[in-house]
Amino acid sequence: MKQHEREFFVYNVRSGTVYLDDDIEVRPATIRDKLLAAEHYADVYNEAMADGMMTEDELTGWMIASSLWTQAEEDQLNAAHKDIEKLKIEIFKNHANDDMVPKIRMYLRAAEAFRDKQIAFKSEYQQKTIEGVAATEELIYLLGRTTYRKGQLCDLSEFDVTHVLHSYYQTIMSENIIRDIARNAPWKTLWSIKDSTNIKLFDNKENEELTPNQQALIIWSQTYDNIQESMDCPPQSVIEDDDMLDGWFILQGQKRDKQRSEKDFDEKTKSNKIKNSSEVFVMAKNKKERDRVDNMNDAHGAAVRKQRYNLIKSKGTVGQSEFADEKLRLRTMATNQFKDSIRRR
Repeated sequence: MKQHEREFFVYNVRSGTVYLDDDIEVRPATIRDKLLAAEHYADVYNEAMADGMMTEDELTGWMIASSLWTQAEEDQLNAAHKDIEKLKIEIFKNHANDDMVPKIRMYLRAAEAFRDKQIAFKSEYQQKTIEGVAATEELIYLLGRTTYRKGQLCDLSEFDVTHVLHSYYQTIMSENIIRDIARNAPWKTLWSIKDSTNIKLFDNKENEELTPNQQALIIWSQTYDNIQESMDCPPQSVIEDDDMLDGWFILQGQKRDKQRSEKDFDEKTKSNKIKNSSEVFVMAKNKKERDRVDNMNDAHGAAVRKQRYNLIKSKGTVGQSEFADEKLRLRTMATNQFKDSIRRR
């Protein structure tokens, strides 16, 4: 993004007001506006529930039953989410490899394009769910209280509501733009001196809430501050690359999950006999818990588990001594015993 573009976006966000047309503007909502809009959401939600509309949780099942969506497509969408995470991790791990980064990024963009296409298709039907209808009516109600024309509150019934909604959605900045603004001047400079100078970041009135763009900008500014303070702070080249930084986020999250799981496991297994065992069998109650236990294995443990699984799958019944890692352990033990006997002689 060019510097003059950043400056335009920064002052646009700081003003709080967004313009749908030359003379139509949407001002920041007040707390009372948000309260009344939330009450309106609840009313619409209850009415839709009474009318028998489906919820978002029921949407996928309904689409599959209606042949609008297949289980295979749902599985592909879930796989795409996982592939995107893996590719972001890979692009972070290869951030210093100038040859690999473009190739990984190409596959990442393709996976995102597929995901977005599938989500866009499902979203068309999501708008017809209870939550979708209630959210749309809530926004229309809120815009009805915050949209002005030449200084006068607008009557949205005089406009094409679909056009108004579309125009408003276009004023909400993408995450990539917000992140670029947050880590560069002029916003970064304002953010860094806000405490020492008591500068007013936004032009909102005292009783006006933060806009979606303002909230997102603050969240990302705080996020970049936290990254800089982290003991595992990545290189600046990674911080400035959204894909690489996302990969770092994912790995940090996995690291925290593993540490949390190990702590929980240690608290549940206080016996020294268990702690000193080379292997511990843990019963998982569900898939989520199973995944958490799996993540406690290090690279060697995961490789051993995979080898054992493949052997059992191919042979059906396998004795303990037939596992490759067990054979290696027994050979190592025998070798050490032979060495000890030689030394004693």
